[in-house]
Amino acid sequence: MKFNRKKILFVIFLLAVLARFSMPYIRETYYFHSPFIRYGNDFVGSVVSDSIGYNDLARSLMRGNGFAFNLQERDKAGENFDLRTNLDIFKENGLYWHKAVPPVYPLFLATVYFLFGINTLAYFIPQTLLGALTCCLIYLIAEELFNNKVAIMSGLMLAFYPDLVFWTYMIRTETLFIFLLVFVFWLLLKKGVEQNYLYAVVIGIVIGLACLTRITIFYFIPIIVVWKYLSYRENRPRVFLWLLILLISLSATLLPWAVRNYILFNHFTVITDEAGTIFLDYPNHPFSPDTASSDFKNKSYLQLLINFIWNNPGEFIVKTINRFFKYLSPFTPPMRGLAKVYKGVSWLFVMPASFIGLILSAKKYWKTASLLILFVLYYILLHSVTFVDDGLVYRYPIQPFLCIFAACGYWWICPKCKRMVLGLLH
Repeated sequence: MKFNRKKILFVIFLLAVLARFSMPYIRETYYFHSPFIRYGNDFVGSVVSDSIGYNDLARSLMRGNGFAFNLQERDKAGENFDLRTNLDIFKENGLYWHKAVPPVYPLFLATVYFLFGINTLAYFIPQTLLGALTCCLIYLIAEELFNNKVAIMSGLMLAFYPDLVFWTYMIRTETLFIFLLVFVFWLLLKKGVEQNYLYAVVIGIVIGLACLTRITIFYFIPIIVVWKYLSYRENRPRVFLWLLILLISLSATLLPWAVRNYILFNHFTVITDEAGTIFLDYPNHPFSPDTASSDFKNKSYLQLLINFIWNNPGEFIVKTINRFFKYLSPFTPPMRGLAKVYKGVSWLFVMPASFIGLILSAKKYWKTASLLILFVLYYILLHSVTFVDDGLVYRYPIQPFLCIFAACGYWWICPKCKRMVLGLLH
């Protein structure tokens, strides 16, 4: 049986693009009865929630004002979007310079707005292409780790995964972050990557960009380094140099943002104020300088969390268990009816099979699949001990990898799935 890899990748890419155009269009037009494409002031006024902040930062960058908010504009518009409660903020000429969120996604938005104008399609088309490319990368990762049958199932599963399909339409970091994340793992898992020092440079840059898009991968970097060093046994001095180059490249990517924060806030760090969400579940430690200003200004978030656990172990354990089950649940009560339906159906199709695939992969393919397994476990644990949002958006970054393990689960336990895929390949 001949395998036309390019044709399969093209079909997955095309189906992913079609899904990301048609499904959000149907939802916006026929369910929400809203215009699918907006322009200019109509577009700016339609943006809600966290998207307001990203949009305003992009427009500030386009005006040459840098990474800042103009809160006077927000006040005039009558919108309640006040960053004056944030920890590190520097006011100059009516502009509020801050490190509330990482810089890469606002830079991405500013670029596409500059090139294509301020409208829906300016960001939606690039995010659609990134989402489709992510599906192709997931195919390549699954093929590298397992086989081309699992790869096809993984790519198709992700192409139609409702959460990520609908989220492509949103002005949020996840689509870009997930693409960078999957790209990093594809590079790391390629065979013979340690033989080329250029790969180390590229991987360091992409990890740095991922950190500056969503900071959650930052604490996984030591695991990557240790895993790569232990998994490559042929020439340890060579892999040590390779990892050193990777870390230098990573540091160089993170350095401009850290220097900028030091100049403005006298604090040399790449960590952003969004890290403060680790305290949102704890009423005794709200994310507010009005109630804990001295603590927040003089201590790191990690130190504050450790202090809280030490002084309140019972509350921490209970909340961690609750967040663990919430993070892995199909939906949460605040979700709308439509969201509960498609999230519930996709959860039933992917999650149980992915846990079977994770267990079987850990037993049969630990050497090759261990990095992905560790990342999934790391992400679940990270949000269990910190914060889980009601929209379960913080679970989105591991869903592409769960599709791989779900495909493994189906492949190993369902002979009919094997015959179905083999039939499609003939």
